Amino acid sequence: MEKPLTMTSMGMAVATGKLQFKTGDFKAMIKNLSMAGPFIKSFGLMTKI
Repeated sequence: MEKPLTMTSMGMAVATGKLQFKTGDFKAMIKNLSMAGPFIKSFGLMTKI
C-alpha cells in the first residue's frame, strides 16, 4: 500500500465494492466509531508485517 488506510478510504473501498469481506460483520464494525478506529489500525499494522 502506498498510502495509509483511513476511515474515508476504507469506507469508499467498501461502498464501491473494491473491498469485500467474505465472513464477519465488518460493515457494522466500520459504522460503529468505537470499533472502527482499532479496526483501521489493525489493517495498517498488517501492511507492515
